[in-house]
Amino acid sequence: MATQVAFTLEQLAGLPEDGLLHELDEGELITMTRPVRKHGRCQARLLRKIGNFVADHNLGEVSTESGYVLARSPDVLRGPDVAFVRAERLIGIPDDGWPELAPDLVVEVVSPSETASQIHRRVRQFLAAGSQSVWVVYPDTQTVDVFESTGQHRVMEIGGTLTTPALPGFELTVAAIFED
Repeated sequence: MATQVAFTLEQLAGLPEDGLLHELDEGELITMTRPVRKHGRCQARLLRKIGNFVADHNLGEVSTESGYVLARSPDVLRGPDVAFVRAERLIGIPDDGWPELAPDLVVEVVSPSETASQIHRRVRQFLAAGSQSVWVVYPDTQTVDVFESTGQHRVMEIGGTLTTPALPGFELTVAAIFED
């Protein structure tokens, strides 16, 4: 049986641009296709709502699909659909490259091709690396699974309102993510 050699961040950085999204999961290269329109709409709404709150209160930085190094040897690089990092955690972090930190808030919008085990693995990796909150958004059922670093987990439905310790004072109705 052949032994698989772990893919590294340095090897990933050296790949030619191919228009696809790549991540590393404990040294395994993961290639993803671009999301569909429904996914993109949810992602855009979340980016707008979270981004406006962060900008209005000068709290830090919000990004989409930017890579974050969650672990080394073997390397884990994840690019959440939407991420928030507090300003004080960004001091001294260069704009190029992938920061070696977990976002304070991670939002993942689930695609039809993703399995429950893949999603839960990502959630565990973000929380283990230091994220305070991970929101998993399900466009088909219009629900959001909320995972907190405290171990708390709850499922939010259309009538609910999302909050997070990562953004004190921020509130977002679940309905606002899915409105047309």
